[in-house]
Amino acid sequence: MPERAPRREWEYQQLEAFAGSKLPGAMVGLVYGRRRQGKSLMLHLLHQQMGGFMFAATQQSERQNLTDLGEAYARFLGLRHAIAFRSWSDALDALLNLGDEQPTSVIIDEFSHLVRTSPALPSFLQSALNPAKRHTRTRLILSGSDLPTMSRLLAANAPLYGRASLDLIVRPFGFRDAAEFWDIREPELAFRVNALVGGTPAYLAMCGGSAPATMEAFDTWGGAPDPEPGKRHVPRRRATPERGAIDHQAHALCRSHSGPERGMPSAVGDRLRAGTAEHPYPVAAHRNRPH
Repeated sequence: MPERAPRREWEYQQLEAFAGSKLPGAMVGLVYGRRRQGKSLMLHLLHQQMGGFMFAATQQSERQNLTDLGEAYARFLGLRHAIAFRSWSDALDALLNLGDEQPTSVIIDEFSHLVRTSPALPSFLQSALNPAKRHTRTRLILSGSDLPTMSRLLAANAPLYGRASLDLIVRPFGFRDAAEFWDIREPELAFRVNALVGGTPAYLAMCGGSAPATMEAFDTWGGAPDPEPGKRHVPRRRATPERGAIDHQAHALCRSHSGPERGMPSAVGDRLRAGTAEHPYPVAAHRNRPH
């Protein structure tokens, strides 16, 4: 697997196997998980490696997404003018026919954006799959970060129930994988870093591209030292009206303590408390792969 997506070897192998399957008929695969886990990166790498069609949906109207999809479809085929899809039924028929001669990957990233503005889209896909399973070998990959929406696609009463050949959940790294990803060999330091930022791989870049080298460097990791080193910092509880929101400023794991008499807020913890990064709990999630 390309080195730019480390510690995702198993997940990438599942994508490769699905996209390169020699089985007859069109196939559907789902890839989903929280943001910043590496889903889009893996899909871009797969697209570079195996070719095919890729489209990233955005939060806009159904008509605008259909327009953008038609333009991307025309570019893929080398056409001079965009294709005007009148409906999702037309668009899905065209996409699924791309694999009429050989296995062809068709990747739609952020598929949940499309479902949000077009709730009947899964039903249209169900209808389009019936003939496609007989005549094409398209490998349709639907990816998204809206976990409730993506998981409902395969619910027992959903149109796509029993139709997905791949159901891949991309989870945060567990403790051991996170330590290897951050290149931390000292267990206590690995525990502190994992407790603070969890197993979300994108946080490496947000924290300057490297982990603290020593326990002594942990308190000031990711920014400037405490401007008031002699003052005890008392967290203030703030209102969190959003459902399910986490009060990071009052959370103990957003602080590191350098002694019994004073607490020094970690610079990375400051970012979490300020709301510039989503909190990465659960700290040690089980991954959807064999151990």
